[in-house]
Amino acid sequence: MDQTATIKFNTEPEPKQKTGRKFLVGLLVILVAVAGFSYWWFFMRGRTPAAPGNSAPAATAPATVKEAQSAKVQPATKPVAQVLPAKRISIPPAAAIAPQAALAPRTPPPVLTDAQKRLKVAQDGFDQVMAMAVQRPDTYGFLPDDDLGKATLGGEIPIYTIKPLGHDKFANQQVNSLLQPLKEWFYPVILQNHVRFLVRVRYDNHDYAPGDGSRALAMSYDKILANWPPEKGFHPKLITVPNLPAYYFTVPELPKPNITDTDRMLDYTPDLSPASIVLANCQ
Repeated sequence: MDQTATIKFNTEPEPKQKTGRKFLVGLLVILVAVAGFSYWWFFMRGRTPAAPGNSAPAATAPATVKEAQSAKVQPATKPVAQVLPAKRISIPPAAAIAPQAALAPRTPPPVLTDAQKRLKVAQDGFDQVMAMAVQRPDTYGFLPDDDLGKATLGGEIPIYTIKPLGHDKFANQQVNSLLQPLKEWFYPVILQNHVRFLVRVRYDNHDYAPGDGSRALAMSYDKILANWPPEKGFHPKLITVPNLPAYYFTVPELPKPNITDTDRMLDYTPDLSPASIVLANCQ
């Protein structure tokens, strides 16, 4: 019998269950390691510090050279100015201002005298006469070559009438004492020191109003003033006589009482009429 020791190895395979378990454990360890590494790499990349002084993320470089060149050509974006809201101003309501305005003193309109009211009406009549005289100068006493811009409005001429007296009260009466003023006035339109037209103003018991002017009476009155000028102390007066249609005049400063029809002044040699002739028609 051979005495050599025979060593027997246990070559029987391990059970399959143990081998599969080891493989799964190893695969799990590898996956865990890969996941941990990936998480660490992603986490550290996100923690990369930005460039100092610039809080905005860095711009991504152009992918191609052409894109890089186009990026250089584009102008830099201008900073947008910050618009501040308008400052609120409180405005007081109109109701708060009205009482203050009501308390402010108001200047009353000037009160015109009767003479100023008449002059205003006469001035309006003068303006109308001059406007129409441009087209028809002869109708208003002007010549075609007259400079109408130099015409002026003279002072008022009051019109008088004869007082109603008894038959025996006209004797030995001065003409001045027989006169009473009417609510009627004439204003002369003067050019080159001559009366060319008379603007009439009358009172209608309510207000002053314009009346019909006269070119013929202006011509007569101009000759009256030429014969008895005020600068020599004469003050001719225009008169209306009851029951007679024409205008008359008297020169109180003359020694003989006189009342003359104004149309007589258009005669070649005008004469004054005794006052008695006209006063006889008033008895």
